[in-house]
Amino acid sequence: MKKVVNLRCPNCGSNLKINEDDKHAKCTHCESDLLIEKDMDDELKATIIENMKKNGKISRTVIIWFLVSSALISIIIFGAFICIGIFGTRESKTSDYNFPFIGDAGTRWGITVGYTLDDVISTNKINKDRKITVIYNDIKTTKEDDIIKIKHKLGDFKYYELKIDYDEDGYVNGVTILDRD
Repeated sequence: MKKVVNLRCPNCGSNLKINEDDKHAKCTHCESDLLIEKDMDDELKATIIENMKKNGKISRTVIIWFLVSSALISIIIFGAFICIGIFGTRESKTSDYNFPFIGDAGTRWGITVGYTLDDVISTNKINKDRKITVIYNDIKTTKEDDIIKIKHKLGDFKYYELKIDYDEDGYVNGVTILDRD
């Protein structure tokens, strides 16, 4: 009677029962082909079998860990987007409105002040109920034509101080341009 040897598949970890004299085995679960050397001594065969068992368990553990951690990361990211959607709406109106003016305040060349004035014109066109006032020297206006005139008065490579003002609700409501010279 042939002796039956129990092994674990190194690919999927399933239990395998093979005859002691078999040279090949095929996993019934994942259909992997396994080569078994006949002329190995029993100690070497036992070591290989033990390594196959360990590798099967490690592979399965790594796959399970990867799947679980991927699922957790997906849940965290999805949850973050939900929270941003729920809690971010309160601040997003002012943030969206003020976005074109972030970083505009301070000492600027005339050409970059011109870009800010373009943003004022666009914002004033979109928002009929909330206007941004531009102040330069003796001009104080919200009108597009007057803002374009101010833009043409500025020297492209001359420095200006740009001040951004906000209303009580946190919206940009004024842009003041001061000559640096």
